[in-house]
Amino acid sequence: MEREIVYDVVVFDEGSEVGKLVGEGLRKEKGLNWTVTRVSSEEVGMSEENSSSVLEIRSIEAEKISALVKKTKVAISLLEQNSGAESVLETCAKNGVHCVTPSYKTPWLADIIRKYHDIAQENRTMIIVGLGAETAPQDLLAYISATELRRKLQIDTREVVFSQPETKSSRYPRTEKRATRLDPWSLSPVRGNFVSERTNAFGARKDLTLGHLSTSKNHYAQAIVHRSWGLLDPRTESVYGPNFCFNEFVERNSSTATLKRKLFGTCCVPRESIICGNDRTGSGLSLGAVAIAHQEGPYPDRALSELKCAGTTENLTAVLLVQGAITILNGPKAKEIVGDGIVTPAMLGFPLISQLKEAGLEIESMLV
Repeated sequence: MEREIVYDVVVFDEGSEVGKLVGEGLRKEKGLNWTVTRVSSEEVGMSEENSSSVLEIRSIEAEKISALVKKTKVAISLLEQNSGAESVLETCAKNGVHCVTPSYKTPWLADIIRKYHDIAQENRTMIIVGLGAETAPQDLLAYISATELRRKLQIDTREVVFSQPETKSSRYPRTEKRATRLDPWSLSPVRGNFVSERTNAFGARKDLTLGHLSTSKNHYAQAIVHRSWGLLDPRTESVYGPNFCFNEFVERNSSTATLKRKLFGTCCVPRESIICGNDRTGSGLSLGAVAIAHQEGPYPDRALSELKCAGTTENLTAVLLVQGAITILNGPKAKEIVGDGIVTPAMLGFPLISQLKEAGLEIESMLV
C-alpha cells in the first residue's frame, strides 16, 4: 500500500533554537510544503507553519510520530535519543522516507546503524547522520581536501588534519570532563589502519600549514569521517585512498589565521571574530582542514580547504539541515553520489556543497 505524501519536509523538534532557525530557513524556500512538529515528554502543540491545523504529539506516542513521518518526503530530526529520535529513524528506514539529523554520538549511532542500515538500503532510503556543526564541517572539509588532491594530482590522501580555533574551554581543559576516546573506526563498514595523531608527549603537534596544534576533546567527528571513507571509496573511484585517516586538533597560535588570510584573502575572518563550540557571539565561524598526500619524504603535497559561516554554530547546523533536505529533494545529482542506508554528509558530495554556497556559506579549497 502506497503511503499518502502530504509534505515535502517535516521537522521534528523539542522547541530548540536550531528548530526555530530551521523553520526560518525553510520559509525562504519557495514552493515547499513543510511543517515543524513539537515533540516533548509533556503535551505540546504541533505548529504547522504553512497551515492552521494543530496536532499534539508526545515523545512516548510513537504511533503518532510514525504516522506523521510517513506523510513526508524528507524528515529533519532534531530529537534527542530519549525523545523519539529512534522512532523517527526507524519509520524512515522502513518506509522509504529520507531523513537528515545532526545526531553524532558514536555509541548510539553504532546501534542505529546495526539495526536500520540494511533496512534503509532495502527501502532505498537515505538517512544522513552527523549533519550539524559538531561533525559535518569536519566530514565535508575532509572530503573536499581529499578530492582536491585526487582531481589535481591523482594521488591518495594519507591523513586529513582538521583544526578549529582555540576557545576558553580548550585553553583550560581541567574545567571540563575530558571525553572518553572512542574507537575511530566504530562506524565504518571497513576497518582502516592504526590512527596516530603524530603528537609529542604533551599532546602537541606542529603542522606545516596549520601551525601549532593540540589534541581536540571532540572525537565524534573522527568516526563520522571514517564512515565516509568506508562507504565512499569502495563504491566510487577512490576519493581518499586505502591508507586514509582523519585527526582533529585545536589551533594554538594566531599565525594560523594570518596564513589562512594570505591563502584565501576575503574568505577568512580575523582571529578575534572566530567562534566555535558554545561561543554565541554570532560574529562568525571559520574552520580549516589539510589533506596530506600519501607520499614519501618530509614535504608531501597538500590541499587546504576552509568553511566560513556568519553567525553561531546553531545557524550553521540549521543551514546544513535545510540544505541537506533540499539536496535530497532535488534528487538525481545527489542520488548518483549518496547511495542508500545510514550515511554521512560527505556522501551528498558536491551537490550539497553547491547548495551550502548558495545559502551563503563560503567554502574554498586549493593546493598549498
